[in-house]
Amino acid sequence: MHEQVTPSLVLARYPHGEADLRVTLFTRELGKLTATAISGRKLTSKLSPHLGEGSVSAVRVIEQRGTRVADALTVKSGVRTLEECLLLDRVLPEHVHEPGIWDLATARTIDWVRVLSALGWDPRHGHCHRCQGDPAVFVVRSQDFLCADHASGITFGAGEVVSLQLHG
Repeated sequence: MHEQVTPSLVLARYPHGEADLRVTLFTRELGKLTATAISGRKLTSKLSPHLGEGSVSAVRVIEQRGTRVADALTVKSGVRTLEECLLLDRVLPEHVHEPGIWDLATARTIDWVRVLSALGWDPRHGHCHRCQGDPAVFVVRSQDFLCADHASGITFGAGEVVSLQLHG
C-alpha cells in the first residue's frame, strides 16, 4: 500500500510524541492497522475531530516513514461504544484482512458470537475452560470461555470480556 482511501472504524487513539496522535483503525480493505496523525493533538488539528473512537471515517492512509493518516472525514459518529472499540481492538489481528468482519463490526449491534466465530473462537462449539459447561463469556486475555457460574465470581474491566448470547 502506498496510498489508499478507505472507510475506517476508529478503535483507539493515543498520544504519540509531543503533538502527534496514534490511531488504531479497522478498515474493510486492510484489516486493523495503526497509523500516525501528524500534529493530531494540536488544538488546530484538522484530523483529530474526524478520528474519534467509535466513528466511521473516510481515511486516506499513506506509507511514508511508517503508516500515516493524511486526511480523514467523519462519515458517521457514534457507531460503536468505547468498550466495543476496546474489545474489537483486542480481538482483531493486525494487518489481517478478515472478509465479513467489517459488516459485523459496523452493523447496528455487534453479534459477538459471529465475530468470535469468524476469528476462530466459535462459542457454539466451545465450553467453559473450568467445567466444560456452556459458555457465557469469552475472556479476551486468556482466550478462554467461562460459564455463567465461573464468570460470576470474577471482576472484569472494560474491554476484558465479551458477554455471549447464544441463540438456539
